[in-house]
Amino acid sequence: MSENLISIIVPVYNSENYLRAAIHSLLNQTYQNIEVILINDGSTDGSQELISSFQKRIKELNYIILKIWGYRMREIMVLIELVVRILCF
Repeated sequence: MSENLISIIVPVYNSENYLRAAIHSLLNQTYQNIEVILINDGSTDGSQELISSFQKRIKELNYIILKIWGYRMREIMVLIELVVRILCF
């Protein structure tokens, strides 16, 4: 029996100092059927570059770049993304 896919949504805003440890922690869980969705809402530090370097190497990492829309819009966009995936499969 296959395990259910778990989607982990991580909002990112100027988190370069903590992001590497957070991504490693999420990907090193014992439950392996996961995807990590990072949503960058206009970071001005090196968060975007760090995420891009991880994304090139890790297939479970999805990256969404938004302009500065605020927290509620990020939630709406993530829900739309997840619903579209469910409907497509």
